Amino acid sequence: MKFLNRNGELGNQIMSLLYIFLMLVIFIGLTAGIFIYFGAEYQFKQVDADLMYLKIVKCIREKPIDSIVNDFYSICGINKEVTQEFFRVKICLHKDETDNCIIEESSDKVKFVEGSDFQSCELIGVKDNTNFPRCAKGIIEVNKVQYEVIAGSRQELRRAG
Repeated sequence: MKFLNRNGELGNQIMSLLYIFLMLVIFIGLTAGIFIYFGAEYQFKQVDADLMYLKIVKCIREKPIDSIVNDFYSICGINKEVTQEFFRVKICLHKDETDNCIIEESSDKVKFVEGSDFQSCELIGVKDNTNFPRCAKGIIEVNKVQYEVIAGSRQELRRAG
């Protein structure tokens, strides 16, 4: 009779181990979910700058530059309030390698400017500091005229969720 009781106790002990194992799996899952949700912040500044740059380049290639200069936001389909708050944009005429759109303030070369502090796009230490804006820049040619486009994002860090 004592032998039969031991078998029943063994079944209870196995069920206790399974219960502890399931609780451990649930605890690890909840902990991982909380760390993922409230974990590190995500940096989207470079992605935003790249997207804005591509949108401007597409607009310059499809529309005449004079119409873009006169009505940039509606011609290119870009939200004015968002751009003014979170982005910086500069379009310059590029004639030779000595031209630098970042420091250029001449009215005949600068076609469009929104925002300021384009010098931070050239700083070497920017990549290590998350507080600085990120920039995308390049030179495009349309109808044998070269334009330098600079698009920068100064949006704050975002959290998932």
